[in-house]
Amino acid sequence: MKNIAVLIHNTLNDYNISVLEGITSYFKDSNDIRVVVATVKVPHSTTSEFDYQYWSSLEILKSKDIHGIISVTNSFLNETSLDAYSKELEVFSGKPVVSVSTPLNVKNSKYTCTVPDEAIYKIVKHFKEKHNRRHFAFLSASLNTAPEAQERLDAFIKALKANDLEYNPDLIIPGDFSPGCAKDQLLARYKTKEDIDFDAIICVNDFSAGGCLLAFQELGLKCPEEISVSGFDNSPFSLITYPTITSVDQNIPGNGRKVAEIMERILNGEEVKEKYILQCSPVYRQSCGCVDWKIHSNAFCDSEGVYHEIDEATRARERNIITESMDNNANLYDLLEHMDANVGMKNVATIVRNSMSVAKIPVITACFYEHPVILHSTENFVLPETAKVMLHIDLEKGIENSYTEESGMNVNILEKIIPENYDSNKAGVYFLLPLFLRENNYGYMLCRIEHNNFSMTSVHLRVFMNIIINAYEYSKKETNRYKLLKRAEDLNLQSKTDELTQVFNRRGFIDYGTRLLDLSSAMGKYGCVFFCDLDGLKTINDTYGHKIGDLAIQTEANVLKQVFRDSDLVGRLSGDEFGVVAPGFPISKVEYLRERLIQINKELSEKAGLPFTLSISIGPIEYTENDKDLLKLLTQADKNLYEEKKLKHGNK
Repeated sequence: MKNIAVLIHNTLNDYNISVLEGITSYFKDSNDIRVVVATVKVPHSTTSEFDYQYWSSLEILKSKDIHGIISVTNSFLNETSLDAYSKELEVFSGKPVVSVSTPLNVKNSKYTCTVPDEAIYKIVKHFKEKHNRRHFAFLSASLNTAPEAQERLDAFIKALKANDLEYNPDLIIPGDFSPGCAKDQLLARYKTKEDIDFDAIICVNDFSAGGCLLAFQELGLKCPEEISVSGFDNSPFSLITYPTITSVDQNIPGNGRKVAEIMERILNGEEVKEKYILQCSPVYRQSCGCVDWKIHSNAFCDSEGVYHEIDEATRARERNIITESMDNNANLYDLLEHMDANVGMKNVATIVRNSMSVAKIPVITACFYEHPVILHSTENFVLPETAKVMLHIDLEKGIENSYTEESGMNVNILEKIIPENYDSNKAGVYFLLPLFLRENNYGYMLCRIEHNNFSMTSVHLRVFMNIIINAYEYSKKETNRYKLLKRAEDLNLQSKTDELTQVFNRRGFIDYGTRLLDLSSAMGKYGCVFFCDLDGLKTINDTYGHKIGDLAIQTEANVLKQVFRDSDLVGRLSGDEFGVVAPGFPISKVEYLRERLIQINKELSEKAGLPFTLSISIGPIEYTENDKDLLKLLTQADKNLYEEKKLKHGNK
């Protein structure tokens, strides 16, 4: 089995998705090729706060288990330079590297490229001869470092000359491939439609063309009656604008298939050229006037002037996609319900498994490093040599295993990403995703997928990632809590336990409560501290005697233990006063807690045979990283308790 890694900047971009569709479609019938898609962003990226974590996947792909690298290079050049990106990929110079559309400065690498000259020449000629356009502008991407931006501008200048049209450098408008920038640049330069000094504009891509359409609409300039517009890429975006955009089809899926073919030939030991050229062709739509602009349609005219309509098979696929999208949205909603659930690794497999079939992800394997790597945006990721399989689900084989830190199998990452015991040994498309939460990098996840809805897959996997990490942290916290309590036994637990109620006494509560607050804060989990007071103990003692009073105190301790969670800490502070430390308990649920206390007090009072129903008053206070002094929190909670007592007395 050969593993081919595909490096991509993100899966929310039409161009990247089309390339991936081409690569994966080429290998769909292969029995010995696995395509491992890795969204790696760029090193030290701060586009979003923790985007830099994705680059850690590149270190994992250095494994001997990866036999070749395909780089969707253009997708990275909006955020980094070609030289900087190439330098990062030099570590793969001992393996075959094939780049999509742009040559890398990496030894022995191969690449494909598209030549825009002929297609742009045909569009300019078409605009001139069929639509009588004479004054051409170009919306460039000069604010960006991508090499194809200059290639398309050069092709435009040559096309003007070849069509005996004047080239005016003042009509080269700067942009950056985005619709917002294109719109802003045009509106900054032209205040009214009368200021527009061109009747046709060629744009560096479809998004820029969409921005131009918005600007012209705001200026009151009609397209295509008064101006013709062309984009580039023939992306799905060109079909959702109004009017639809004339564009250049550079056969992006075909480009993906070509790099896949080149990689396969290299792995088979064949000699291949360094460079492969792919041709582009124009696609004429509503924005130049070749398709009826009154009908929003997917129709187009090809470079030969032949009219095409979308076929019924394509419509059926689109309806299928819509249905699947609705199912996926419902599935994601269900998953989000579990994002902050207090479940450990033993139970997380069930949550993940139930959603995998809808997401069409039949296999998930999650590997964790021995200790999380704390990584900041300015630092380079240092890959630990080993990891442990902590979760493995294979729907096809009926396997559902989750492990503790002691039982998970070790993985030597430098040799093999997934150990043999967990390797499905099945060809297909896999996603590699780092497991991270804020600065903490826990490991990685490798998943097999069964469809090409790459954007939705990325969203599902990100949600799965958060659920798995939360489960891992919860299990770790529970383990630490167990160890903490066990250590307490070794340090004479009896001296810190209240003899009457068997909860912590004041000394034990302050000691272990402080540790629990520190542990909770270190894990970024905050919650509440409660000061609790049994109502009417003096009256109970005076009326029924101290024996019944002691039974009331014992019963109230049991009420608190039943109402609060096992992970919370309950202690008796004095005769009728209790304290509780409840990590993760939101202050918004205090009213629900009061109702629960009323209910359980009634049940346990009857069960204990008390001649009355117990009640208790509580004073809650939230704690944070900067406010976790237990004694101070108890003092403030006591003040809040006093307010509740006043309300109770006032209502009598």
